Amino acid sequence: MAQPLSNPTDVNSEINAQDFMLRQFLGRHAFITLGRVVAVEEGFIEARPMVMGVAADGSPVEHEVIYNIPVWRLQGGGNAVIIPPHVGDIGFLAIWLGGVLNGDPVQFVVFDDNQIRIVSPWKVEISAPEGVINAPKSFTVNSPQIALNGDTAVSKGLDVTGQSRLSGGSNIGGIDFGNHVHGGVESGGSTTQGSR
Repeated sequence: MAQPLSNPTDVNSEINAQDFMLRQFLGRHAFITLGRVVAVEEGFIEARPMVMGVAADGSPVEHEVIYNIPVWRLQGGGNAVIIPPHVGDIGFLAIWLGGVLNGDPVQFVVFDDNQIRIVSPWKVEISAPEGVINAPKSFTVNSPQIALNGDTAVSKGLDVTGQSRLSGGSNIGGIDFGNHVHGGVESGGSTTQGSR
């Protein structure tokens, strides 16, 4: 049986009456509660609180949908981290300002005016079935060692300023330069001259 929220002792004195009114007020003004997203619009959501209210007789009361709830996102100037919510997501319906007394971060994403920087002292891994990088001006990779594990296709010129080592042979224009021979040549004891 439901426990009534109002009983005779709540009104038999001024203190009890004030206590009852305060409990009723706080019961209707939850400052943080769980909610489920039921609809998503640009910058706003519709959500239904998951924690039911309580009637005067103690019975649970389901909340109505709350409309036009602004979605908070991390933003500074014209830069932001945007993670759109989806229907069915469960989150806190609240306002939370964190990071006030935190120390300096060690890994972070910086949205500068003219660049985006991802900084981490540890490994950064990107996993996807396909990947494309579009850089109309230039693309630079700075590392003492670079490993390409797979067939590599170069559609334009390739300039190599350092030493090139080929352990698996070389095939240029369909000719195997590791095992090919030249015809019409007489064998002798002399060696060839340098490359020309």
